[in-house]
Amino acid sequence: MTAIGRAFDFSGGNAPAYHSDALKIELARSNLAFFAHEYLGTEIGEHHIEWAKLVDEYSLIDIMAARGHGKSGFFS
Repeated sequence: MTAIGRAFDFSGGNAPAYHSDALKIELARSNLAFFAHEYLGTEIGEHHIEWAKLVDEYSLIDIMAARGHGKSGFFS
């Protein structure tokens, strides 16, 4: 698992504490993976982080992934 993937590994109850709601909102606005985790309840995998990078880089993308990879939940 990469460092970015570990940043979203909250399995041990080690979810980060935010100093303010404004910080949490700004992080959600700037990072799709963070938004999906915090507000949609999506478990973030390495592929979600890659998808978030693609969304930031390109205006139009087409994601092809097998059923059960969280496409609908992530891009809702």
